Amino acid sequence: MLRTVNNIEDYVISATDGNIGHIKDVYFDDETWCVRFLVVETGTLG
Repeated sequence: MLRTVNNIEDYVISATDGNIGHIKDVYFDDETWCVRFLVVETGTLG
């Protein structure tokens, strides 16, 4: 399923012991246009 970056910003990232942060930014491979890295802002969600 295709999603825009705007749709996945602020998605919550969870670990086995609870939420750890949310997606802040996305970096792409400039040749294949595949997602290479997600920048996750960790800490208190709010």
